[in-house]
Amino acid sequence: MTLWEHEAERARRRTNNQRSNVEKVAFRREIAAIAETAKSSKRRLRDSVRNAHAAVAEKPYASCSRRHLFP
Repeated sequence: MTLWEHEAERARRRTNNQRSNVEKVAFRREIAAIAETAKSSKRRLRDSVRNAHAAVAEKPYASCSRRHLFP
């Protein structure tokens, strides 16, 4: 295959695969929606783990307030 045949083939493939502006925007929005869904589930998982850890952890101020209330 010669260089100009290769370039002609590439140009033909590009024109066949070309999308309109509307299709490009729709494609971008679809990708963004999928990415946001993944971020959202990661965010929920992270927050639930943080809340669980915070609930079990001993609070440093709790021991201070007990001492002041009950000398």
